Amino acid sequence: MGDDQSDEVTVTLPELLYPVETLKQVFIATFTSDLSWFLSYCEIPAHLPLSIACHNAERCWSSSPDKRTSRPYADFPNLVVM
Repeated sequence: MGDDQSDEVTVTLPELLYPVETLKQVFIATFTSDLSWFLSYCEIPAHLPLSIACHNAERCWSSSPDKRTSRPYADFPNLVVM
């Protein structure tokens, strides 16, 4: 590009996942804990298998495997947070 043009391209999360209906499963690694925002903002279907790895000091280092994962939303039965 020329000197007066930017090489930067901005892509939103919904654009990155588009078309969400064609996704078979999703793995996300994030430092945010606002999962409800992500699910609604990206219009994630409730049936989609979804694994989200997010930083949680207590869960990450637990010696119990059962304490390292959770299923926080009953309306998203295929969502696992680790």
